[in-house]
Parts: sequence; structure tokens; C-alpha cells
Amino acid sequence: MKRELCLQSLAALNRDDLINKINSRGLFAVQPIEELEEEKNIVLRGEEQIVKRRFQRLELKAKQSELKLSVRFEDGAVITSDCIMRQNDIYFVYTEKSKDRLLILLKGLLEDAPLVLVEPDVYDRLKQNQGSFNPALTDEYKDRTFQSGLGRHLFWQIFLVNQGWADFLHKPLERITLRQLRVKVRRLRSCLTFFKPALRQDAAVFWQNNLRKQGDQLAYLRELDVALMAIEKIKTPLAHHEEMYPEKLAELLWQARNNEAQRIKQELSLKDITLELAGFIIWLQGQPVAPAYANKELEPFLWSRIKDWSNSIASLTKRYPDFSNMMEMHKIRIKVKRFRYVMMTLPEINKNTGNMLRKLKKLQDILGFLHDEFINNQMVSKMAATSRGDLQCEMALFKGWESAKVEEATVALPDLWEDFCEELEIWQDTI
Repeated sequence: MKRELCLQSLAALNRDDLINKINSRGLFAVQPIEELEEEKNIVLRGEEQIVKRRFQRLELKAKQSELKLSVRFEDGAVITSDCIMRQNDIYFVYTEKSKDRLLILLKGLLEDAPLVLVEPDVYDRLKQNQGSFNPALTDEYKDRTFQSGLGRHLFWQIFLVNQGWADFLHKPLERITLRQLRVKVRRLRSCLTFFKPALRQDAAVFWQNNLRKQGDQLAYLRELDVALMAIEKIKTPLAHHEEMYPEKLAELLWQARNNEAQRIKQELSLKDITLELAGFIIWLQGQPVAPAYANKELEPFLWSRIKDWSNSIASLTKRYPDFSNMMEMHKIRIKVKRFRYVMMTLPEINKNTGNMLRKLKKLQDILGFLHDEFINNQMVSKMAATSRGDLQCEMALFKGWESAKVEEATVALPDLWEDFCEELEIWQDTI
């Protein structure tokens, strides 16, 4: 069975050089360039639009049929009434037998060009770029097999993670790119965990660990950002009392932030991340589903799984009853965040969830605030052990600034949890 993988160049594509690299062993016949146009009606952001496409296509076809691999280049533009989406793509059509050869080929290409994985269907890609993509409405999903639905739910997230890494590594000092990347990685991890019971376990655990490592690489940088944002909260009300502003502490944190960003940029490379995520897609396009689920429909699994998850969420405080224990509250925070990501990402089960998700968001925000303050205090305490004497006052100010809000949030937490659980029970009665 043929499968397709598509990568987009982030820079001007030197097609001739890449063709020479692909065809260094003379395995492909280069076809003539085609000049093509097409027009299609698609729904974007709830409105039907005429989308025009103008592009060049150049194909490399295998000289021997047993190679089971072909390549094509497409460059041009997809045009709507209000935007132009550039296309600068390399497509690979392969089979299970040629996947290892494909990975070797990709590894070589990624040394020469900045490439990221993208949706092969340019019309679905346009919807993804404009935020109007619904995986449950795609043609591949309509056959209702478990694997086709699984792929539709995970592929677009992999593309976003790959692009997120490209954005972050290009501008590692920007907080927004870091925050967005962390959300994308965590959402993908959450959805993979959700589907895990139906997957081949060894491989699923392998990819879970790979995504966890990506998140771990960003953890300390995020902690520094949280501390710096806390200092910015102090700065505003103390604008006329500069002697009280923790300036030296801010300088230390900024220096640590810049050093950590540079470390990540030096140790990680886009080519390695793209190759790793390509391997993830190749696995998902193969046989990732456990034999017991291979012939089952996806939607019954989704409802059964979310019922189990929601029951587990509702019983969390039986396992972690101490609302003043920040380590226990962190475990609850991770689980409710994962639950919310899945609920908001899978359209089939995100029904009648408005009140429940609003209560969950409020709960998650409070848990996040408490966790951030806990991490901030730990970080400053470590710094205090080796700091100069003139930093002690600044550190005391930093640690004590939000103490009243922490006490208030801790007191409010049990009531917020109860409110959420009530809404969760009401929602469970609707499914």
C-alpha cells in the first residue's frame, strides 16, 4: 500500500542540487516539468470559497519497480480571496518495504535544506493554516477505520510541533515561540496517551518518551520565563520606588535565560527533530494499531476512553487529598491539563462541554499559578544559597510578593475542584 510524506522548504529550494543528491546513484528517471493550474471550492472558516492553485510539478520516478519509492517537487501558490499560501514542497511516495530507504534519503536531504513536515493535501494544509481544519471531516476519516481516524487526529499536530521547533530555534529568545511550542508538544503527547491502549505498546511508549524528551529540553527555559514574568508583575506597581525593584535578580535570571536558550540552540537541530518526527509519521502510516483494534471503528473507542478518563479525573482527590501539598497538586494539574487538551482537540467528543471546560480552565489556571509560585520559590532559594549579600533583600521581596495571592488561591482550590466535579458529572450524564 502506497503512503505519502511531504516536506516543505523554509528557504529558497535549490531543486537541481536536491535532485542530484536524491539521484546520486541513478535510481530515478527525471520527468519533464509540468505547468499546472486547478480550481476548487472548499469551506474556510465556515464560508465556501473558490481556491485557485498554480504550480510546477517535477517527478522522479524509479527506474526499477522494486524500488517502491518516488519523489516529486511542487512549487507555486494556493490563492484565496484574502491570502496566498506558498508551496515549496518535496513529496515522497513509498511503501512499507521502502521506508528504511526513505529515512536514509531524508537524513541526507535534511543536511542540505531546512525542511519541515507538512500536510500533503494543500487544501487541508490551507485549512490548518487558517484554523478551520476539522480532522473528522476529511476524506481519509470517512472510511471510519481506526487507523485512518488516528492519523487524521495526530498528523496535523505533528506538523505544528515541527513548525513550532523551526520558529523557536530561529528565535530562541522570544517567549511566545517557547510557550506555543510547549503547548503543541504537550497537546500531541496528551492525544498519544489518550490513544495508547489501542496501539502497539512498545512503539507507543517509545514515541511517548521521545515527545517527553522534547518537552524536558524546554522545561528550565520555561521556568526562567515564569520567574521573569513574576518580576515584571512587581515592577509595574513599584515604578516610583525603583530602590525596591529586584533589578539584580532580574539580571541574573535574564543571563540564565539567554544561556539556556543558546544551549538549546547549540545542542538541538531542526534537521534532527524533523527526521525524528518523520519517523513518527512513518510509524503511524504503518501498523501502529494493536491487532484487537485493527478492524474496529474509532468513535466507540473515543467515547469509552473519555468515560474512563473522566471517571479517573473525578477520583483524583481520593489519591491526592491534600490541597496544600504542591507536589500532589502538580500531579492533579498535569492530569487535568491532559484531559482538557484531549477534550478540546477531538471534535467527536467535544460536545456539550462549555460549562465543564470553563470550570476546568479556571481550576487549571489556579493550579498553574500555585505551581509557578512554588517553582519560583524553589529557584530563588537555590540561588540564595550561592548569592551575594546584596541580593538577599531582592530575593525576599520576590518570594513574598505573591504570598497573599497564594494563600487566597490555596483556600479557594477545594471549592473550585468541587465546582468542576459537579459540571463534570453533569456532562457525563449527557454521553
